[in-house]
Amino acid sequence: MLDGVVPPYAWWQQRLPDGSGSKPASEQTASIADPQQYVRDHLAPLRAAKPRPLTPAPSGVTDVRLYRVAIDTASIALRIVGGH
Repeated sequence: MLDGVVPPYAWWQQRLPDGSGSKPASEQTASIADPQQYVRDHLAPLRAAKPRPLTPAPSGVTDVRLYRVAIDTASIALRIVGGH
């Protein structure tokens, strides 16, 4: 949530040495002056990505396309079986 109150955290949070371990680095220490713009800048390529148009594959070529697939708590996450 980018409300200016709760600091946004990306997946890779910078760390600083602290004795035998480490502690989180503040945005200012990590050279991030505007945390909201930082998140927007890093999400921009994902938002701009467009899947390629579907076109027929040449004969004998396997063609599998998965879009927006989410699997959670599964014994077998995904099984793809080709035709015979």
